[in-house]
Amino acid sequence: MENKIKQLFWNISNVIRGYHSQREMFDVFVSVFFLYYISDKYNADIRNVKINRDHLKTKNITKEELEVLDYFESLPYFNTFKKNDLDLVLNELSKFDSNSYIYIIEQLLDIDHFEIGEATTNLYLTKLSQRLFGDIRGSFVDLCSGYGTFILNTFNKNDRTTKIDSYELNDSNTYIQKALSLIMGINNNVHRANVLTDLGNEKYDYVFSSPPLGLRVQRQIVEQSIHSSDSIISSYLRANSTEWLFVNKVLSSLKDTGRAVVIVSNGTLFKTVDEDIRKTIIENNMLEGVINLSSGLLGRHTGIEGSLLIFGNNTNSFIKMVDASEIYSKERHNKYLSDFDIDKIMSLYESEKSHISLDSLRENDYVLLKKRYEFVGELDDFITVGDIIEDTFRGIQISSRDYEKKIVKKGTEGSIQLLSLGNISEHFIDSDLDTINPEGIRYQRYILEDGDFIISAKGSKIKTSVYDKSILKGVTVPLGNVMVLRIDKEKYNPHFLKVFLNTPLGLKLLENAQTGSTIVNLNKKNLLELKIPNIKLEEQNRIAVDYLVAVDSYSYALKEVEKKQLELDSFFKNQSWE
Repeated sequence: MENKIKQLFWNISNVIRGYHSQREMFDVFVSVFFLYYISDKYNADIRNVKINRDHLKTKNITKEELEVLDYFESLPYFNTFKKNDLDLVLNELSKFDSNSYIYIIEQLLDIDHFEIGEATTNLYLTKLSQRLFGDIRGSFVDLCSGYGTFILNTFNKNDRTTKIDSYELNDSNTYIQKALSLIMGINNNVHRANVLTDLGNEKYDYVFSSPPLGLRVQRQIVEQSIHSSDSIISSYLRANSTEWLFVNKVLSSLKDTGRAVVIVSNGTLFKTVDEDIRKTIIENNMLEGVINLSSGLLGRHTGIEGSLLIFGNNTNSFIKMVDASEIYSKERHNKYLSDFDIDKIMSLYESEKSHISLDSLRENDYVLLKKRYEFVGELDDFITVGDIIEDTFRGIQISSRDYEKKIVKKGTEGSIQLLSLGNISEHFIDSDLDTINPEGIRYQRYILEDGDFIISAKGSKIKTSVYDKSILKGVTVPLGNVMVLRIDKEKYNPHFLKVFLNTPLGLKLLENAQTGSTIVNLNKKNLLELKIPNIKLEEQNRIAVDYLVAVDSYSYALKEVEKKQLELDSFFKNQSWE
């Protein structure tokens, strides 16, 4: 059956590919599927991609079905469909009876042929969240529901014991979710609304949310969101704490006896600026547990490391915390969680090994990464840098004359930003990089990828850093005195390499590998032969987390110092005895 449905997707995709992009084909498929569903349910003929309304009125079509049908039939691609192509699509769908509709949708939401990652929750994360919820009986809401994949994979048409609501801002996603819910017979009340500003005061027994990660929110919306919430963490929220804004809405929508699961990126779990929020939810017994996931599990096209936050009335003297960063299966190059992986994670979650005492959390700034609390053994042996890299290259060479001619304003369309040694400090990369028009320059080979290890090939001192795409947005290319190590992250953590090369032993090894005196040189051969600790990846990850937490704390302290300096400057300027 599964193979037949996959073949169905491919056959229909071949027909509609000319009308829309790969990303939009999912929307097209659902809308045509809904059109077919209506015609099949009400025995209505489709003429030129339209269903006769007079006929439908005699069949008592529901108001919601008519609303969705009107929306889909108003879309531009329906006016460009050729009748022969439509007949081919309908013929493919007619090979399946109505009993197959639910299975078609289940496969549709999980297939990787359609690039729909940002609007769906992966099936394996849905299954893991279902296990964390247990038997759902009562009221349920999905905030930032996308296509409604959690609801569609959790409930069925026979379930009338649960009140189901969902909130989604995107217009297209809302109608697709309504269409799929109608086809599956699920009583899902879909609301088109901004979760941050448009939620009411209703409380639910269960709340699920997979909010957009890395979203920038306008200050006006932030203020409105905070003002409209009665959550205990509202007073600690800031404009740059975007994911906590969504968590805040989850907590505002949850009954005192309720249970919630929220998907977040790991940055929310250790940043100094958010410590008061973490402290509040822990000390007020709101957080039951955390599951740290492997990178790449939040979507097929992202390497973001994420976690599940599990909220409930926690009367224990501990928080459950699981490091599941090494628990996953692989198909081709894609990571996923098998049923066995989910069983393993749940077993760890329910075991005493997951318990982190409140005292330990207090001593560690309420950081919610399990690696922070794990014991690290001694180093046993060494490997070389050459053993852990996938690629290495020097930066691009651009003459000073061309450089000056090509500088353009930041944000110019088609521009690239250049990373020089001057942009690299001890713990940070300056985000204010020069921007140039790359016309006539073959730069594609040099584009930095997230997690690339950067080290100076030539200069007055050795500098090291790790490229973070979430901070340096846009296309970034290193200049000639920068050497790039593209590390196999399944073998070595680039942030741990940064830590080691800044220890006394690491600095000594670097010193031995470099040539030159006043101007030091680090050639590729010596760098690849450099010895580094051969320790378990889990231990590397824990040390890397500690380092990132410390850097974040240091950055926060610097900003506070700058703030106090401005206050002092203002104080002196305002003194007058005239």
